[in-house]
Amino acid sequence: MNNISVVLIGLSSYGAGYARLLIEQGQVHNARLVGVVDPYAGKNPYWPTVEEHKVPRYDTLPEFLAGHQADLAVIASPIHLHCPQTCSALQAGIPVLCEKPIAGTIQEVHRMIAAREQAGKFVAIGYNWSFSEEIQALKNNVMAGLFGRPVRLKTIVLSLRALTYYRRNNWAGKLRSPAGEWILDSPVNNATAHYLHNMFYILGSAPDSSAMPTEVTAELYRANDIENYDTACLRAKTRDGADILFVTSHAVNQHLPIRCEFIFEQAKVEFHAGSGLRAVFNNGKVKEYVIPGYDQQFNKLWQCINAVRNGGKPVCGLETAMAQTICMNGAQESMAGITLFPHEMIERQQISFDKTDKTDEHVVVTGLVDVLEKCYESWQLPSERGISWAKSGRRVDLNAYEWYPGGKRP
Repeated sequence: MNNISVVLIGLSSYGAGYARLLIEQGQVHNARLVGVVDPYAGKNPYWPTVEEHKVPRYDTLPEFLAGHQADLAVIASPIHLHCPQTCSALQAGIPVLCEKPIAGTIQEVHRMIAAREQAGKFVAIGYNWSFSEEIQALKNNVMAGLFGRPVRLKTIVLSLRALTYYRRNNWAGKLRSPAGEWILDSPVNNATAHYLHNMFYILGSAPDSSAMPTEVTAELYRANDIENYDTACLRAKTRDGADILFVTSHAVNQHLPIRCEFIFEQAKVEFHAGSGLRAVFNNGKVKEYVIPGYDQQFNKLWQCINAVRNGGKPVCGLETAMAQTICMNGAQESMAGITLFPHEMIERQQISFDKTDKTDEHVVVTGLVDVLEKCYESWQLPSERGISWAKSGRRVDLNAYEWYPGGKRP
């Protein structure tokens, strides 16, 4: 099997990246785009290029499957479609690369696992860092015991999003779709899900495994006019006793560099988007890693194409990525209702991005950056710091967590 045929499901902004890569570099990798499944593909700015290369469009996956086959399905559709589309592709005997997150709920992950087992084909989940050489090198060092036992890991991602982000489709910030499917769109289950997943992933005992969370306590807040939250602080614990802290928000007035600090018995691993990834050992020695770059974000595509060709197994599959789903579901249950920021703290600001002259309107919370950075530095949730507007969430047991909501299958 040399020339791998790929069907792309979803020509969203990210899906267009897959299309562009397959059109521009597919020949180098002996891969070709044979179809795009998206009823709204014509609205995407990249569609004329796809059409120019005579790639046909289909409204639904069954429409494509009725008369065609592919060696790999790449799914870049809305969250609530990941599960049914993955299962449909598997039932047609097609392995899948599905964009993150896996789905809205852990029960959908189990459904996808069952479909994968029946089909005997792989399902990869597209967490970029997991497919990067640098994170693989770090994970191998962790598995080899180079740093000793993991103690606590934390990450902060303050990534502002404009009002247009929440208006770009009919599911952004939603709890459910109009048909009732769980979406649970949020920073934790969409834009910054990469970084929560990464903490569980590097602690996994095998190249394709993650450490699993056993409990989570979360505080969820919102400033934007959405159903779910735009700001989260959560603390989890893994089965091997490591503590996890994750701080993230879209309601801030600046885009700050991602920071991570992973403390082990014998070293501290640090990441700062502006300076890189390194391990500092207790004896003062330093081990440098190259920053996982933007140029590697589509490693997952080429690795999955090679897995189809060679019968391999991608490093990030369903079981590997489900730690994020379980933790996210538990965090959602930790607060019965999303806490609204005080009205007097919420402002609308015109903010430029990427050092351009273009500005977009953002909903921001004054003073939030300072609060969240102090939470990150002190390993605390906002309520633990005595913040006046903060409300504490309850601890949710994630052992044998199989169904959202409630944990147990109904």
